[in-house]
Amino acid sequence: RLGYHCGMDNNLPNEYSATLRRGATFGPVTFTFSGIDLTAYTLTAGIGAADLAPTLVKNNATQVTLTLPAALTAQLAYSVGPGFRQGRNAWWMDATAADGTIVPLLGGVFEVLARGNHD
Repeated sequence: RLGYHCGMDNNLPNEYSATLRRGATFGPVTFTFSGIDLTAYTLTAGIGAADLAPTLVKNNATQVTLTLPAALTAQLAYSVGPGFRQGRNAWWMDATAADGTIVPLLGGVFEVLARGNHD
């Protein structure tokens, strides 16, 4: 579980990337982001070319948790050896206001490594 402060400065997404390990007993990966007022927004997110949907939960007015269950991670492209980059999966999280205005919050890359591999 990681904490990360995000904001809406200049209406540009903040970059947040992580490396994940794929394995037979791989459990969920959870990220918690905080620091902005989310009460007036609906949140959406997607990962990879198919925009697979992670679980998003608003914990309170200024904090959201993004969870990648094992089943979702198993669907992402993954690297099969050290130094290979085919496992880089772009991801994004947007906030939508009641008037339909979309504000990009976060974006980055989740790199998934096969069990036993590392950078």
